[in-house]
Amino acid sequence: MNRLILCILLLASLGFALVLPDNADQQKMIQIARVYGMSEQRAKEFTSSLITHSTSFNINPWFMFYLAIAESGLKNIVGDDGASVGYFQLHVDTLKYLKARYKIKVPKDHQELIKNIDLQIYIACFYVKLLYDRHKDLDKVLECWNGSKRFVAYYKQVASYVIQVYGG
Repeated sequence: MNRLILCILLLASLGFALVLPDNADQQKMIQIARVYGMSEQRAKEFTSSLITHSTSFNINPWFMFYLAIAESGLKNIVGDDGASVGYFQLHVDTLKYLKARYKIKVPKDHQELIKNIDLQIYIACFYVKLLYDRHKDLDKVLECWNGSKRFVAYYKQVASYVIQVYGG
């Protein structure tokens, strides 16, 4: 119950009240990732990278985990007719912008990013932090992430569902 209350409070701030994860958090993320169809090994690699990069940007790892669930159902896929890739559905235009403006290393063919999960997670965390620093409003971060206000409620519903069903 305390974990549920903590997660609900985290949802209220949706990610920037950093709570350093412990091994139990990673184990819970792995358990949830397995339910979503990830292999044990991939779940360990994904969650380890996610925790490392999110905490380095002062983002709560659960926020990034929920975002990946909402974007791809934790599937490393190509979407949006080839314009978006990976667990976070990073859009080609976003990658071009980050490369030009911030010199973020991205593959020449953005679909190659699907092969580099660690880089996907790094870029997603970098971009979320950039949006937060710019807007100081997490609803606006989610709106900018997707390009539409319509999906802000969806992201919150996904996080709420995961918390209720899996205790994440």
